[in-house]
Amino acid sequence: MGAFLRSDKRAINEDRGYIYNLFPILKERRHQPGGNLSGGEQQMLAISRALMARPQLLLLDEPSIGLAPLVTRQIFEIIKKINQEHNTTILLVEQNAHLGLQAADRG
Repeated sequence: MGAFLRSDKRAINEDRGYIYNLFPILKERRHQPGGNLSGGEQQMLAISRALMARPQLLLLDEPSIGLAPLVTRQIFEIIKKINQEHNTTILLVEQNAHLGLQAADRG
């Protein structure tokens, strides 16, 4: 769905591979409906769907809400990775100020 407006099939497949490297669990669950995924997996799917559009700016509102601490740490590590590897600007709204500020260049 995130690549709906794109026509570069080869690049779309490359981006899908990148997404599966970021979120291996999504590759395992690729045949499941999104509504049947856990909360953390749904958050990963939402981020992945946005990344497929190759945004210059990614807006994230409370990516840790309702997630287990381990999954929250994984999400924040991946957010930092996206910012560093793709030079994607990320505007993050997060109640967990400690984690949010660790991931931020500015707060």
